[in-house]
Amino acid sequence: MKFTEKLRTVWFKLMARQLRLPSGLLAKLTGNRMNKSNALLYQLTLNNLNLKNGDKVLEVGFGNGKHFSDFNTKAENLQITGIDHSPEMVHEAIINNKAFFASGRLNVLVGSSDRMPFDNNSFDTIFCVNVIYFWENPSAHLQEVYRVLKPGGIFCAGFRPKENLSKFPFANYGFIHYTESDWKLLIEENGFQFIRSQNGKELEIEMNQENTPFDSLCMV
Repeated sequence: MKFTEKLRTVWFKLMARQLRLPSGLLAKLTGNRMNKSNALLYQLTLNNLNLKNGDKVLEVGFGNGKHFSDFNTKAENLQITGIDHSPEMVHEAIINNKAFFASGRLNVLVGSSDRMPFDNNSFDTIFCVNVIYFWENPSAHLQEVYRVLKPGGIFCAGFRPKENLSKFPFANYGFIHYTESDWKLLIEENGFQFIRSQNGKELEIEMNQENTPFDSLCMV
């Protein structure tokens, strides 16, 4: 392997580790980059939540929390909780949402979605954006989501499908790739009823000297 190829491999592995768990000196930069690359997928996901006034909402893996303010355009008096396994991202979210915290309608904590410190039937809506790739035992996470979701509640996952994600070199390191049918089968195996999918087309980015489209998928 040539030296430049080794450097590229090291860089892509570093990117993958940071996307899985933003940490250290690169955590803030990673959070900001995720805001930019996830913006359209985040909106696609929010639009599929069908939020109602007063709903209790849980976001799994919220990054630096800059999208929390978007909830205010969807419904009134929402109670928002976020859980993320990166202490750095929880710290950034607190800094980025001082007014929201002051209102008493937002709470964030460090934790993992396969062991959540919430009572059964706690939330009307649970969602995640670009998180499911990193669940090494996805059924453990899905069973916890099912446990803390109210009967009849909504769980929504926004992600890049396998046919798109596989085009990005960093996704070869520690990412689990899902097709739409893969994810549908997995959620049904863990007690959920599939409702709908919505595809989204996003801006192309340059990768390996080619313009590569971001395809988004939101599954409810």
